[in-house]
Amino acid sequence: MIQTRIGTIDGDSWEELCQAVYKKRYSNYQEMVPSPGDWGIEGFILGEGIAIQCYCPEHEYDTATLHSKLVNKITKDLNKLYKYSKEISHRIGTDKIHQWIFITPRITKNALHSHARNKELEVKGWGLGIIDTDFKILIHDIGYYLPEFRQIQTLNNESMIFSEYDVEGLKKVENCTEYEINIDRKNGIRSFKGKEYNELTHRKLNEITTDRFILGDELIRRIEKQSPKLYESLSRVINQYESEVEEESLTWDDSPKALIEKVSSQLKERFDRDKSIFGVIVDSEVNEIVNHVVSKWIALCPLDISNE
Repeated sequence: MIQTRIGTIDGDSWEELCQAVYKKRYSNYQEMVPSPGDWGIEGFILGEGIAIQCYCPEHEYDTATLHSKLVNKITKDLNKLYKYSKEISHRIGTDKIHQWIFITPRITKNALHSHARNKELEVKGWGLGIIDTDFKILIHDIGYYLPEFRQIQTLNNESMIFSEYDVEGLKKVENCTEYEINIDRKNGIRSFKGKEYNELTHRKLNEITTDRFILGDELIRRIEKQSPKLYESLSRVINQYESEVEEESLTWDDSPKALIEKVSSQLKERFDRDKSIFGVIVDSEVNEIVNHVVSKWIALCPLDISNE
């Protein structure tokens, strides 16, 4: 099993997802069940010359190892087209395969496309009756099907995961902005214990708030792209509560810490009460969204923190 953008999957669950997507996309899609055997295609779109083959690695591999396995899998499955061309012809009729789509969760090296181009020439050189003269190999990763995968997970009542496992591309805000000024001012007030100000606490709070603001926004954007209905539900709850937060903070007479704890817990409770959110997304990411929203309110001012 491997970790992906849509959660933990294995070969069986990956193929089930891919089959579900193609059955939904095309009424003329035909699944090729592995009986009496695996002939190098998982299914085909009748009348359009498109065949698909799915592959999910068994384990988490390093970049070089995964690339090698993808190359070997493509080579092995294409060879089956040659070996079982007669059997395949009986299934697809007069169609000729002009697209063979290899679907795998992730691609580690773009050299895989070079391998695909070489194999295209080889397969066309076989002169098989089931292969079209413009035969192409397409390589699809998980990104080609994200919205549909999310829809299937929702219909299956599965808790979804949106976190990325590679966050190297996320950059912290370097320039001083109005948002950072708000964060710095409010966290300065939060950094007092009694009448004693702690500069180290202030700096650390600024770092935590900024990180939650930026990284949480990346999560929200992924949800918006991959699951629009879930995004709408989250936005509705957040917007409804935001006006109350502003009023609450303006009349607050307890500590800043107590205010933030109350706002965070109440937002989490509202998410949990909403049937279109609760159980749809894993709890750890609900907490990440709560932290992001509270940090955003600190940066954008609906959540006012004063020292009075």
